[in-house]
Amino acid sequence: MRQLILLAAIPTLLIIVIYRLYQNRLKYRALHHIPTHEFTDGDNSRDRYVRDLKVLLESGYRKYNKHGLAFKVSIPIGGYTVKYRVVLPKDHLEEMKHLSNNIFSWALASGVIFAENFTGAPIRGPWSGKALRVGIHQNLGDITKQLDRKIDQYFETHLPQNPSSPESITFMEFFVPCIANVTNSLLVGEELAADLEWIRQSCDFAVNRYKSADDVRAWPPYLATVISPLIPSVRRLRYSRAYVKKSLAPMYQELKRRELLGGKEKSKFRKGIHGYEWLWGGAPDDVTLEDFSDTMMRTLIASIHTTAKTITIALVDLLSQPEYLDELREEAMEAMREDGSIDIDKLFKLDCFLKESQRLTPVFLCKSRN
Repeated sequence: MRQLILLAAIPTLLIIVIYRLYQNRLKYRALHHIPTHEFTDGDNSRDRYVRDLKVLLESGYRKYNKHGLAFKVSIPIGGYTVKYRVVLPKDHLEEMKHLSNNIFSWALASGVIFAENFTGAPIRGPWSGKALRVGIHQNLGDITKQLDRKIDQYFETHLPQNPSSPESITFMEFFVPCIANVTNSLLVGEELAADLEWIRQSCDFAVNRYKSADDVRAWPPYLATVISPLIPSVRRLRYSRAYVKKSLAPMYQELKRRELLGGKEKSKFRKGIHGYEWLWGGAPDDVTLEDFSDTMMRTLIASIHTTAKTITIALVDLLSQPEYLDELREEAMEAMREDGSIDIDKLFKLDCFLKESQRLTPVFLCKSRN
């Protein structure tokens, strides 16, 4: 009997495999007209891609993008459903900005990048980005004051204060917990920001999100579904997700008790002092605890390590070019208001310096420099 069932299942499996191969062939044929850019020495291995991607993209830019042409690079670490990454020239920017999510979707792309079907990483919701942008725009003055205060407090507590006895620090080791502390104070409030376990989970979540996706890709897709729950990085990621949900549950229940999760009353949160209030204010009325906690953790992912690395790179650039230091300090002093806050619109030179630093050393195309 078992043999008959197995024989009957084989044709079905073959049909599924053939159909999947056919679909993949159609998908990749759609990119045939775009030239593939590879390393000139023929070494297109996974290690080479990780080590020298910046070099590959720069040479592709000079050869294709500079002349208004697109090119693609293969992705030996890319995942199960994506084989190439297409790099478009800047002429396409305006057109891309107006494309719908059905055509140009970061949510779908992040699902592939983070192997969400295998790792259990939180799926990107459609409402959170707009809610945060609106909240930041409406509360920018208060946010700046809060950040100034929290950064001063953290620096006074954790940086050497004796000028006659200089000490060294490792930039990333200092700035990751610093940004985590300051960001959490803004997003979830002082109570959770003072919780060392919450801060640890905030810092580790982004690392585990990338690490778990990379670890899952070491296995064929048909085994990854079974193996992934046993992979340490995946287990850590899922634990963090459950921990965040549990930690935010009291806040969620309190808002439900006060009937502030829907209707007209919810709009009050859009002028709140914390990030979670902007999120509630811009969330759909039927938002669940899981959706909100996942959104909060994704927001922290976007704010901690990337910010820490951007600051680290900028400081390395400034220390290696000290001739700009006096000019930038003078501009900062002139931007100081009477109440001690800073008018960020007047920091034109600093803005240019940071943009040039990021242009020369993009955060996602470099290794950490201490």
